[in-house]
Amino acid sequence: MQRAGSASAFSFDMLGEGARTQADAVNYAEAYAHAIDAVGADASVAELRMPSAVSVKLSALHPRYEARQEARVFAELYPRILDLARRAKAHNIGLTLDAEEADRLVISLKLFERLAAEPSLAGWSGLGLAVQAYQKRTRAVIAKLAALARRRGTPIQVRLVKGAYWDGEIKRAQMAGRPDFPVFTTKAATDAHYLACARDLIAAADAIYPQFATHNAHTVAAVKRMADVAGVKAFEFQRLHGMGEALYAALGNAAPCVCTRQLADTRSCCRTLCGVCSRTAPTPASCTRSWTTMSPPTSSPPIRWHRSKQILTGTSACRPRRYCSAQAVEIRRGEICRLPRNAPR
Repeated sequence: MQRAGSASAFSFDMLGEGARTQADAVNYAEAYAHAIDAVGADASVAELRMPSAVSVKLSALHPRYEARQEARVFAELYPRILDLARRAKAHNIGLTLDAEEADRLVISLKLFERLAAEPSLAGWSGLGLAVQAYQKRTRAVIAKLAALARRRGTPIQVRLVKGAYWDGEIKRAQMAGRPDFPVFTTKAATDAHYLACARDLIAAADAIYPQFATHNAHTVAAVKRMADVAGVKAFEFQRLHGMGEALYAALGNAAPCVCTRQLADTRSCCRTLCGVCSRTAPTPASCTRSWTTMSPPTSSPPIRWHRSKQILTGTSACRPRRYCSAQAVEIRRGEICRLPRNAPR
């Protein structure tokens, strides 16, 4: 991380986990606690321009993290996330709750609201939440978070991302027979909604510390322009480690006062986080999937793709970028490879 000295701060994101048993949840909670202690104790991280942060998945802290298990989630999961938040506050680093699927949005907001109201976390501005621009309810969520921050009297960090569960959201909506999707189904709509959400975050800069996660040059320019017009200086751009380097180098030259943060995706909890803190590269993640068929929300033929049983080194989620009725596509992390029409089904 030292060679990426242009970054103002780092966020160590231990994402992609999902507890299947209570033992898994306990292991992930311990790994998160170790990560927070490691980042908080690292001297070079402490010397950065902005406090570094750790992102966690609530679904990794409980095997039944779902709306139907709300009472159980609050009784068993909440003490774990509260302990992590107190650790992060003690180290003066940030803690971001990463976004989940649309079906979990309400319970995530309830947990976050209770966490923000904790007396032991009063005055701590490191508490954060990630919101997804491809969800249709995101602008309402931003308004709710701004109101919560004003009641709390301390800013809340809000990371705006495009979204990572698009294929799953579409599939679940189709299986449930819903009349509409909880997410936008085109990239153009998502991009436009991202800018609308960015405008809302900048307008609420008195209560929210906006964090814009993007590798899109147009988005960076548009958000920078919005902030300049509004006179907002307290915000930051974020990128994944190893991606968007040229864009953020140009941003640093054009606007050196703008804070930029690198997101290091550490998928192998304890082992990888320790590696990041000792200046070694993150461990690649393995992904094993089988043939899947999914129908698009139009009358066009369904997509068919295969996720190979091999080591995949990218950091993007495994998902199709768009519907393709002409050819089958093979989806791997960070790449789309077209298959011949006669590929085995």
